[in-house]
Amino acid sequence: MLRDRLIRLPLSGFYTSPLGRARDTAEPSLRAFGCEASVLSWLQEFPVHQFDAEQNRTHVIWDYLPGTRENHPEWKREDWFRFPPFDRSDTTLAVQDVFDGLDELLAGYGYVREGDHYHVSGQEHRHTQIALFCHFGIACVLLSHLLNISAQQLLHGLYLAPTSVTTVASEERDGHLAQWRCLGVGDVSHLLPAGEPISYSGFFGEQDPY
Repeated sequence: MLRDRLIRLPLSGFYTSPLGRARDTAEPSLRAFGCEASVLSWLQEFPVHQFDAEQNRTHVIWDYLPGTRENHPEWKREDWFRFPPFDRSDTTLAVQDVFDGLDELLAGYGYVREGDHYHVSGQEHRHTQIALFCHFGIACVLLSHLLNISAQQLLHGLYLAPTSVTTVASEERDGHLAQWRCLGVGDVSHLLPAGEPISYSGFFGEQDPY
């Protein structure tokens, strides 16, 4: 189903997480395009787990209870990872590694990060489309960098189902600076015609929110 959706697009670059589930998702599409994907280590699911003193356990960084987040308004900032408790772990380094990896990838297509924006260095890649096969947590961190907002807001406010599609496009209104805009987030419309079920395994309190 995902393959049938992607084959209609003029994709010219394919990148995947090194983890098996992302590579398995990508494989049918890669066969349809007759190409291979570049495996990027920073596209793996966000690798750091954080100790939560209030819950007295270690968990992924998108598993904080609402009350805990309300007590930390600084987590709504773009640089949330520079505040406790994240600044006392490997989270800051991991976030920066993802940011640097994304910036290096986009620079290869002529989009060079300068402050909070991307400078467009040429015209040849303006209509280039690429596909990244990755995971929920890392996708939210990537989006936060492109949109200059807190990943914590996205991690706790979005749900990206397995095989869902998130589409981001650049808009160059002044010809030199690119602004990234989401055309769709977590879209699963390609599953519905085939009668494929939508997985809600990422919900903590209930497996099917409907």
